[in-house]
Amino acid sequence: EVNVTVITGAPPSEIYGTLSVNSSVLRNGSSVLFAFAGSATNLNITINQTEMHKLDNTSGAMILNDSGINGDYLMDDAVYSASYTLSMLNNASDGMKQLFADVNDSAANQFRAAVNVTLDNTRPNVTIMANDNVSLTIYRIVQLKVTVNDSVGVGSCRFANEDRAFTGWEPCAAGTALKVWQLSTSSANKTVVVQARDLAGNVQEHNDTIELKLSIPLGPLTISPPVVKNNDSITLFYDSGTAGLAVIMNSTELQRLDNTSAVDVVLHDDGASPDSVANDGIYTTNYSISILNNVSDGVKRLTLTANDSEGNYFRPAANVTLDNTRPNATVAILGLSPAGFANASTEYTFSRSVTLAVSFNDTLAGVGSCRFANENLEFTGWEGCQQAKGWLLSDGNGNKTVVVEVRDAAGNANRTNDTIFLNTSGAGIDLSPPATPTVVDDGRYTGIDNSLHARWNSTDYENTLLGRSLEWEYRIAFDSFARRLNDTWQYSGTSSDVTVYGLNLSNGTNYMFEVRAINTAGVRSANGTSDGITVDISAPSAPSVNSTHAQNAWSSGSSVQFNWTSTDTISGVVSYSYVLDRNATTIPDNVPESENDHTGLASSYNDGKSTIIKYNGTGTAAAVFVEVRANLSSNDVVRVTVQLAEGSTESSDAMGLRAYLVQAVPTAFAMNSSNISLISDTSQDVAFASSVLDSTAYTVELPVGTAVTGSAFFVAVAGDVSDDGNRHNLRVAASNTSIDQAVQSYVCTEGGSCSNTTGTAGYAIKVELRDLRQDEIWDRTYTVGDGSFHFHVKARDAAGNIGQAANYTILVDSSQPSTPQLNETSQYTNTTSVTFNWTHSTDADSGVDNYSLQVDSNSDFSSPEYYQWVGNVTNRTVTGLTADATYHARVHSRNLAGVNSSWSSAVSTVIDTTAPSITFSKPSSTGVVASQDVVLAVNTDEKAMCTYREGSDPYRNFTYTNSTYHEARASTGTGSRSFDVQCKDVVLNTGTATLTFTVSTTSTASSLALQSPAAFTGDVVKTDVIVTTSLGQRLGEIGEAAFALKLNGADVADFSVFDNGAGNYTLMFDAPPVNGSYAMRVDVGAATATGTLTVQALLFTVQYVQPGVSASAADRLVYFVAGNFTLGLATDSRSSFRTSTSTALNQTSDAKDGTAYIFVTRQSGDVERVEGLLKERKFLDAINPSFGYAIDKDAFVVFTDLEYDDITLSGNRTLTTGRYNLIIENKGFDTTVNKTKLEVRVQ
Repeated sequence: EVNVTVITGAPPSEIYGTLSVNSSVLRNGSSVLFAFAGSATNLNITINQTEMHKLDNTSGAMILNDSGINGDYLMDDAVYSASYTLSMLNNASDGMKQLFADVNDSAANQFRAAVNVTLDNTRPNVTIMANDNVSLTIYRIVQLKVTVNDSVGVGSCRFANEDRAFTGWEPCAAGTALKVWQLSTSSANKTVVVQARDLAGNVQEHNDTIELKLSIPLGPLTISPPVVKNNDSITLFYDSGTAGLAVIMNSTELQRLDNTSAVDVVLHDDGASPDSVANDGIYTTNYSISILNNVSDGVKRLTLTANDSEGNYFRPAANVTLDNTRPNATVAILGLSPAGFANASTEYTFSRSVTLAVSFNDTLAGVGSCRFANENLEFTGWEGCQQAKGWLLSDGNGNKTVVVEVRDAAGNANRTNDTIFLNTSGAGIDLSPPATPTVVDDGRYTGIDNSLHARWNSTDYENTLLGRSLEWEYRIAFDSFARRLNDTWQYSGTSSDVTVYGLNLSNGTNYMFEVRAINTAGVRSANGTSDGITVDISAPSAPSVNSTHAQNAWSSGSSVQFNWTSTDTISGVVSYSYVLDRNATTIPDNVPESENDHTGLASSYNDGKSTIIKYNGTGTAAAVFVEVRANLSSNDVVRVTVQLAEGSTESSDAMGLRAYLVQAVPTAFAMNSSNISLISDTSQDVAFASSVLDSTAYTVELPVGTAVTGSAFFVAVAGDVSDDGNRHNLRVAASNTSIDQAVQSYVCTEGGSCSNTTGTAGYAIKVELRDLRQDEIWDRTYTVGDGSFHFHVKARDAAGNIGQAANYTILVDSSQPSTPQLNETSQYTNTTSVTFNWTHSTDADSGVDNYSLQVDSNSDFSSPEYYQWVGNVTNRTVTGLTADATYHARVHSRNLAGVNSSWSSAVSTVIDTTAPSITFSKPSSTGVVASQDVVLAVNTDEKAMCTYREGSDPYRNFTYTNSTYHEARASTGTGSRSFDVQCKDVVLNTGTATLTFTVSTTSTASSLALQSPAAFTGDVVKTDVIVTTSLGQRLGEIGEAAFALKLNGADVADFSVFDNGAGNYTLMFDAPPVNGSYAMRVDVGAATATGTLTVQALLFTVQYVQPGVSASAADRLVYFVAGNFTLGLATDSRSSFRTSTSTALNQTSDAKDGTAYIFVTRQSGDVERVEGLLKERKFLDAINPSFGYAIDKDAFVVFTDLEYDDITLSGNRTLTTGRYNLIIENKGFDTTVNKTKLEVRVQ
């Protein structure tokens, strides 16, 4: 038997062929030749190990070849062969085995061919009985009753006496048969042996014994054959053992068998035929049964009479069966259908190789043999009858007849037949209806009222195997199928879609397509129906537009939002086309704008793994639950986008999917009773993807019914429980590497439990909050410049109808007007009424409509005495101000959009009638000064210009004045001296004072008062020294050269002295770089004073506290790695140390020596590689300083080149706000540039 299955598309016919074996019934040790008859010589044909194990579980795979070896007769004849011998160790179970061979060519086309082979290692059943189990016989001729049966088929039998000299194998049929047999000579216990052999060659043996006593004169009568019919001849054998007897069977006895018999029959022992040997005591004769005999069928017992010369009579008897009745026989042709046919027609076959199911019986003689023929009646030879026989129909498609003749043991024959239709294309075989078609309209709505279009698909596995297209018929219904446009089904051939023109459709009516699929046998599917499409030829209304900006009015906001709605009574508004421009007459195009301002709630994870949510084999569904950490409001719309793929191969197969939201933690597959959203059931023809990395994204929208306030809910994506017709598994893409560890996930199976996959799996399920809520109010926000703008919008309904456009105009001026400026930057007056004038402000868009003036005695304008909008004017007089006060004024403007300009520069108006107050700083009138060259230092309580004179000399300007501090150097005589000082403020109020002091050039320092200061390393030490004379007078104007400074006995060369007046001097010098206490000594002339300088480092400690820290340390940094980041502390200070505990990192460094760093960088960064830069203090000089990322090695030098004829600059520094010490040090003459070198330091 041969079977063929196409498993990959529709391969070219060149790889088709037939697989056959030379023997269809085998046993262990048998050899078999497999042959594949094809039409191409470049095929690869393999029966894989799994297939071979069906027959012999010790075998490997077998390759059929066309190379003329290993059983192949002729090379390159497109017949591929291989021989195989079954192992004696094989223990595969008996039965029919269907073996498949995989056939493929170099183009990867595939074809499967099959052959049926029966494995039979079970011996047949056989029994033998001599003379109906009578224990004694006086005749060597006995009748054997042999019963044989075998589940596969009996082949042949042979017989022997106790000497086991067997006869040749002869046909024997299943059932019971009679056989005449001659025992061996001489009286004794005799054994008769029978061996039965089945079709596989398995042999079973049985025997029976009988005692032979030849001394009894009554011998046996034997009639052969034991079963006869009319017109047959029989032979009568009488073995008396005694010669010279008269043996007769009279006509009366013969009439029991043949009622036409009229004469007696004499048996002879004369050696003439049919007697073999004269005078051997065996008497023989023949008798022919008349064809006119009408004795009824049955077993007939005939008795003959034998008498000897002494008058003894003997009456031996024997049975003969008369059988003139033909055996019963039927035959049925069992055709082959392509593998996978679920419900095949018995009236068709696609292969010439068929199986004949033969039924036969005979109540008297038993069935003897059978023969077979096609419709041409060219019979095979007679053979043992089998209930199942492989047969090859005649060539060519069409109606085929197989004839069977069954013959009983009497030779009566019965002829019967069966017919079947051969169609090698397979058409007509399939009786199972196609799947109910899936019918799809062109959406839910259409804006066309004269045509309809639909497409559909269905599956019929058998059609697919045959490579045949389904055929279709359709009709169109409306009013919920109560009425139809065409009651008659319309045939559309193999086209899977149709457009019906010339219709007159009603607005607002829903029309549905009904479609039926037709397979090759003309079997129709159930009606598939579309969900309908509604005709809508009415345009939606013009949108109603609102905005954050009033229409046609100036606004200052550059961010403007528009929101709008429209209505459509049939299909509803689904989208809008809108545009914002500066043209008032624009009409938007008909291309709708996308709604894409969705808020992401959960990300999709896909690294090529997948989870099955619908199994095609068992029909079991599964659900994936993904937690989302967010709140939801009622009427929100959640968009769920899931990546799906069909397993195995692509098939046209709609797969069901369910999605919904729940708040409860999943405990079962079906959580939809706890849903907080719409339950969305959808069906998609999910595409196959060889890698789920390429899986297709499908989106469903779930309106929210119950608000979520606990910041967590679950998205459920499940396979459809009722959709059990899938060809392949439905898979959700997933990941086991990219996982959101902060959220939970579960997989629950239908009828099973839930598995918590938190932390082990992420799923390709993206969750978004839709920008457009269920209220269907659209909004759009723009950022605009200044000027007039026009928003134009028109609606589009679900049927594609476009409505009229609406327009909305806004005026925007977000820029400030130009800043007005007060005409006078400052003014002074002696009156309490002041007039302020300012320049015009301009605004190019909306224009200026007002000015605001602010006047305040505080410069920060925190409590203005005057603050008013004064109108669109450029001056204002302010009265009621206070005398002897300073007022500050500023002005700004406002445009029509309400935007203020910047404030103008502040101006001051001083009302002042008081002269400056003069305070002398030095020389002091309470001590003496040691030099005739003195520094006059004066302070005033307001800014003033000061002059001085001694005696009646003319007044001279102070060298430094026009401030509140004034200084000049003057030469004078000795003794008591007097200087007049005169200072004028800006309104010329004049203050005067007289400074008196004593000059004594002979006075020297007698005693010093010295502090014991403390400082940090690297800092500037500032300490005061008070110098007095022997008379206890403070001594001023001592030159710096008179001072000497020692630390721990060593001279300090670089220090400065500042004369504060009244004998008070400030010394400044750099603190030593090493911590400790230093003996400090100051000498002024012969006077000496000592003290202690305490120096310590200014330490800066940084601590980071976190439980569970596992730190790593290097020379300049300490850090730890946690999760996906590295955090640490570092410094480039040369004096630093680090510690760490299980809960903290600590770093202490010298604040005066280097920089401390706190850093967070990526987990994989090699932070210790910056050690060298920190030690060299070059870290911040890098182009892109970083602890965790590569540092660019390219060097860039950026400098400012300032050149002066008499100055050379070697560096620069930018200062920020704060107080500094300026240290200027003469470094001597630099011969390379021929200039004196000064070092300027700022601390």
